[in-house]
Amino acid sequence: MSEGWYVTAHDIDLWADKNPRRAQEELSLLVKKLIFASVKPIYICRICIPSKDAISLKGWDGIVEVKAGNPFVPSGLSVWEFGTNKDYKKKANEDYKKRSEDPLGIDKTNATFVIVTSRIWKDKKEDKKNWEQEKNAEGKWKQVRVLDAVDLETWLHQCSAVHRWFARKIGKLPEGALDIEQAWEDWSSATEPLSNENFVIAGRTKAVENLIQKLKNEEPLVIRVFGESRDEAYAFILASIIKNAKELIPRVLIITDPKEWMSIVEIQDPLILIPWFDDSINLKLAVQKGHWVIVPESSFQNKNQKESIVLPRPDKQSLVKALIEMGIDEKKAWEIVKNTRGFLSPLRRLFGDSKRPKWAQSENAIPLIIALLIGAWDERNKHDIEKVKKTCWNIL
Repeated sequence: MSEGWYVTAHDIDLWADKNPRRAQEELSLLVKKLIFASVKPIYICRICIPSKDAISLKGWDGIVEVKAGNPFVPSGLSVWEFGTNKDYKKKANEDYKKRSEDPLGIDKTNATFVIVTSRIWKDKKEDKKNWEQEKNAEGKWKQVRVLDAVDLETWLHQCSAVHRWFARKIGKLPEGALDIEQAWEDWSSATEPLSNENFVIAGRTKAVENLIQKLKNEEPLVIRVFGESRDEAYAFILASIIKNAKELIPRVLIITDPKEWMSIVEIQDPLILIPWFDDSINLKLAVQKGHWVIVPESSFQNKNQKESIVLPRPDKQSLVKALIEMGIDEKKAWEIVKNTRGFLSPLRRLFGDSKRPKWAQSENAIPLIIALLIGAWDERNKHDIEKVKKTCWNIL
C-alpha cells in the first residue's frame, strides 16, 4: 500500500490555513465520520454534530452518547466544541470558560467536555496534557479532553474509509480503493442528466432493507447481491447505503486493485468492503479479520447460496418517478421505461453512459460479424473449417 497520500497532522493544520471557512464547516463532519467509523453501531446511543451551514446554529457543537468508547470518544455522555483558529489555546480557554459557566442544561459532573482543534498544539509553556490536567483539577466536569491535529492524524489512520475521504478533500489522491461517496459520484456522473439513488433502487425497498439489516448484523459476513448485470448490483449497493444508511458510509471501501485488497484486509478497524475487480480473492479471510464483504454479481448460478440477495425487476412506477426527479418529462419517462423494459444497462446507454459492453465496441465488430455469418459449425469437420476460412478471408 502506497503511503504517499497519507494525511499528516501538518496537512490538517495547513488545510485550516488554506481553506478557513471550509475547514470550519467540515471539521465537525470529519469528527462525526470518525465516530461512526470507530464506534460499533450497537454502542451508539446518540450523535448530534451539525456540519456545513448548520455550524452557525446556537448550542453545543456536538453531543455524543455511547455505551462503550475508544481512545478518542469517551464512554457515556460527551459534549464537543470545535475550532480551527490559529490561536487554538485562546479558543480552548474561551470555550471552556463559556461552557463551564453555562452548560446549556448538561449535567457537568456526568459529561466529558471534548475540545477539538485542527491545529497542532505545540505551546512549549503549557502543552496539551498539562492544559487538560489543569482543567480536570478544577473538577467542573467529569473529564476534560483535547484532540488536536496530531490526534486526528492518528484517528484517521485507524479509519481507512474516512482517511481516504478526507485525503481526497484536501487534494491528495489515494489509489487502489474508493470511499463510497467518490464511487457513487463516479458512477452517477456518467449519464446526462446525473443518475440519482432512486433511479437505481427503483422501488426495491425490501432488497434495500435486507442488505442494510445484514450489514448491521453483529457478526461479519459475505453478502452477494445478484442483479441483471454486475454493474446494476454494484450501483444498487452504493445507492442503498448512501440513501438509507448514512451511518455506515464512513466504514465502506470499494477496492479496485487486488493488491490493495490484501493490504486493507489486514486493517484492524471493521470495514464494509466491496471488491470491484476481476481477480479471484479469499473472501472468508476478510470476514475472519472482522470485515463485512458485499460482492456484486451478474450470474444467477449461485443465487440460492446463504446470505445472497437477488434483485427483483425494477418497479416501473418508481423508475418513472426517479426519471422525473432527474429532470425528464413524465410522458418521455414512461416512453423510456417502456422501450427499455426498465433494464438499467440500456437506460444508462440512452443517457449517454460511455461504458459500453465489450461486445458493442467497434474493435469487436469483425469477430461478431463472422460469427453471425457462419452460424453453427463443427470444429472437427474439415469442410466447416474451410468455410470459416473463406468467410474470414472475404470479410478481412
